[in-house]
Amino acid sequence: MSAERELILLLRDELRAGFTLLSDGIGQTNSRIDQTNSRLDQTISRLDQSISRLDQTNTSLDQFRQEVSGKLDGITSLFLASERNVLQIENRVCKLEDRVDRLEDRDHPA
Repeated sequence: MSAERELILLLRDELRAGFTLLSDGIGQTNSRIDQTNSRLDQTISRLDQSISRLDQTNTSLDQFRQEVSGKLDGITSLFLASERNVLQIENRVCKLEDRVDRLEDRDHPA
């Protein structure tokens, strides 16, 4: 019976040592999980800041787009008005040239 008792004591000591190792491993794992959670929190915070900056950038770009669109509309209107004026002037020049040609033909019959 003493051999059985020694085996039981030996087994108990081995189990305690195993549970101690298991407990230490769980403690290290918990520590690593806490570190990982901390890093994740920092990453989430940086992502939130990036999202905020992107939102501000989008707002600025929307304002810029509206300003540029308005200016381009103005430039387009100016070009269209200039084109109309050029066409009117070309028509007047053509009419004047025709008139001069008729006057020259009248003054210098063939």
